[in-house]
Amino acid sequence: MAAKNNMYIRHDTSNHRDIKYVLTETTEISEKRCFILGFLCVRREIKTTGQKAYNQKNKIQMAGIDAFNQHLLDVNNAIYDKLSFDISHLNSELEGSAYDACQFELNGKKIISRSSKITPKKAGQFVTFWKRNQNGFTEPFSENDQFDFYVINVKAGERFGQFVFPKSELIKKGYIISKSKAGKRGFRVYPIWDEVQNSQAKRTQQWQLGYFYEINKTTDLDKVSKLYQIKQSGCLEIEVSAAADSEPV
Repeated sequence: MAAKNNMYIRHDTSNHRDIKYVLTETTEISEKRCFILGFLCVRREIKTTGQKAYNQKNKIQMAGIDAFNQHLLDVNNAIYDKLSFDISHLNSELEGSAYDACQFELNGKKIISRSSKITPKKAGQFVTFWKRNQNGFTEPFSENDQFDFYVINVKAGERFGQFVFPKSELIKKGYIISKSKAGKRGFRVYPIWDEVQNSQAKRTQQWQLGYFYEINKTTDLDKVSKLYQIKQSGCLEIEVSAAADSEPV
């Protein structure tokens, strides 16, 4: 489907709503549908330049992500919009939908995004960090993979936050395949509200919190800009530093 300087309304049968897009440039839109646990999921890819589009909910939905990734929708409304951070080239990873897996660009920065899960028997939350190779096997991400940040949305009750790990730090910690490290397919994160007893987990939490911010009425937006190394003008910021540590999965 293609449109130029045009408007169309498509009825979305997955949740019975109409989504309106206003397109100002030639845009190609493709959809792939499948059923996951009985629910219809839509993977929507939009390729365009200079696109100005609005729908009934917010900019993320029109960029291609569906409402099942509520955490990313909430981050967009509470943080990204306030900082004029724009999501583009967003692709949902249907195989990782349990962790809200997707990739996108944020003001030109390449982002891998997940939501972590609470595990009842251990402190912290677990998150996956793998890709599928050419042979169909899962493996950790590599230092040769093209991305800038691994972003993890964390929630517990009414508390909500986000880790923004730069690729360089994950290489340092051994989470990414490099010449000296095997990488990890998943690991635990410890948001500020988690009380950890294990000494190794405490050290891990200490360095991780250098890349964490909590989302509430008092969120320091300047800190968020520095974590993403983005100024509202689009200039680079100096990368924050944290103490070295590594923890086995």
